[in-house]
Amino acid sequence: MARPNISAEAGLTCLCFLGYLMMGANAVLFPTLLPLLRSDFHLNLATVGIVFPVNSLGALAGGLIAGAGSDKRGRKPYLLYPALFSALGMAIATLSHSWALFVAGYLVWGMAQGAFSITVNALVMDVSRKAHSKALNYLHGFYSLGATLSPLIVITLFRYLTSWRTVLGVACSLWLAMFLLCAAIRFFPENTPSKSRRNLFQLSTQPLILLLFALTFFYNGAAWVLIGWVKTFLQSTNHSSEVATMMLSVFYCALTIGRFGGASLAGAWGYRRSLMLSAFGALLVYPLVIFPTSIVWIGTGVFLCALFLAPLYPTAIAYGAQHFTENRGAITGTLSMALSLGSTLPPYWTGWLGKEYGLATALRLNYLLLFPLFAITVCLPVLRSSPSKE
Repeated sequence: MARPNISAEAGLTCLCFLGYLMMGANAVLFPTLLPLLRSDFHLNLATVGIVFPVNSLGALAGGLIAGAGSDKRGRKPYLLYPALFSALGMAIATLSHSWALFVAGYLVWGMAQGAFSITVNALVMDVSRKAHSKALNYLHGFYSLGATLSPLIVITLFRYLTSWRTVLGVACSLWLAMFLLCAAIRFFPENTPSKSRRNLFQLSTQPLILLLFALTFFYNGAAWVLIGWVKTFLQSTNHSSEVATMMLSVFYCALTIGRFGGASLAGAWGYRRSLMLSAFGALLVYPLVIFPTSIVWIGTGVFLCALFLAPLYPTAIAYGAQHFTENRGAITGTLSMALSLGSTLPPYWTGWLGKEYGLATALRLNYLLLFPLFAITVCLPVLRSSPSKE
């Protein structure tokens, strides 16, 4: 790989951070707009919940394509075209007048976002050299920052607007601008052939990757149950729409703090111990959300859960990349499969359980996800080479 000049490397890093900021802002648009969509399309909980698996399966497909493909063919095509198709999917959803067409738009958007995400993670590791954990936690910190600001922006917009379509239209325009920005970037790290590079099947059968895959699934399942349903849950218990929406910002504010703080944690503690601390902390504080006595305790529980969960995914990627240095894109793609499954199955079964037994019961049952999450961190091996001081 040719050594880049500092200005080109910094410009590419800023592009990645900006793209992930936009991804974070877009990620919580659906949970934020969910009550309006239910009303507009006349949907029950189970029907509206179908968007979670459709969008996540799209992200899974896009991530698989971009993961191994960008390792072999270079990063730029897998950054450029996903930005364009993100705008296309958002446009389809914006203009839809049936629920089926809205879901189709979110499928296209999910595929594009999955490919874009994988490529950005791999690019950041390309230019950060050995400081992978720090760089990835900063990157995901920008994602969380975008997700923190998004509900606040939506609340502000709805003081002047009455349609969710305008919000999605703005998001569509921003992704078109990102496509043009990606096209203007000339420097991208070169991908060089390597005999040590594994194919996707070889990589997915490695014990370490299997453990990280399971860890990522349980982490994102627990996180997306809160992200996807906490607003609806609070509104169903007679809290105002503004208070319920603010809870999403509370979650992502804590996620932002946890990820920027976690940027140094793995370098000081090592990957395994920092993952154990995060999982154990989330296990301790989740009951504050599911056995509430007041909105203050619910908010405290949401904040602390997000704070502890925050470093898990970026540190897991860095953990895998430290061991398989020639497969950065494929590792990110493989773990994105688990990420997609985590954001698909638990939120979907929460909607089904919520319809049958109530959302409070469904949220309590999802507490069980955190027990295997912690157990996996205990079982992770200690890497032969410790992460560099970052």
